Amino acid sequence: MVESILIKGRATDSARLAKFFQGDGLERHLDDLPKPENAWLLLDDTGILACLYKNPAEDSFALSATALSDRHLDLFSQLPWFHQNEIWLKPAVGETVHTFALRGWQTLRTVVQMQLQEPLPNKAGLSLDTYAGEVQAVTALNNLAFSSHPQQGNKEVAYFEQIISAHDFAPEDLLIYREQGIERGFYWSKPTASNSREIYLVALHPQLHGQGLGQKLIQAGLTFPGTEAGSYFLYVEGNNLAALRAYETAGFSRSHTLHLISPPGATLEQ
Repeated sequence: MVESILIKGRATDSARLAKFFQGDGLERHLDDLPKPENAWLLLDDTGILACLYKNPAEDSFALSATALSDRHLDLFSQLPWFHQNEIWLKPAVGETVHTFALRGWQTLRTVVQMQLQEPLPNKAGLSLDTYAGEVQAVTALNNLAFSSHPQQGNKEVAYFEQIISAHDFAPEDLLIYREQGIERGFYWSKPTASNSREIYLVALHPQLHGQGLGQKLIQAGLTFPGTEAGSYFLYVEGNNLAALRAYETAGFSRSHTLHLISPPGATLEQ
């Protein structure tokens, strides 16, 4: 058996890298995948064991691995910048998490990916409207609903305007929930190239929490005409028990857990 080696990816690695990511079962957008030349590949005679790359969506690195042994971590540790960056384990395989923990890495966040094959009927009959320019209301609702979220809170209107102005945005992607004509929530989903659909954001005014409306909003969004897909997926903070319960009630199941880990000696924000 060939000893594991760590190499810098090349353009010619595209096909086997795509196959590697398909094999881990984690739903991804095409723009979430790294270019081979921006990745480090851990190889043996069976193929790619792990891929370390700059996370396109965040200011951090991401590592996808079937399993990572102590010896494999030694190879990555030879990269001079490896212990200076936070890393997302995508997905977080138990053995890999344990290997990093033994080296003193600490978990900052856990995020759960949930998946659904077929939506349940919209029995509540909640009515939603397609987006028609309510970017100010969407921004305000987002900032109220995600006020304590480490990344999604405190957004500017320009942030959502940029997403909405993208060529692949459609009005039925962003559905508005109103009570007495006032915007009180929204459901935002995105189609992918693999006939799946990501539930990108679901926000409900905090005054409406605890009434079961979150689950009804999800159900109405999933069954809205024009948003059908072969499957659905989303990400939820691992400590957001209310959201996890709402999605499970809507039929989603937990498929993978992602860990954001920090190297030894890093100062963690409280």
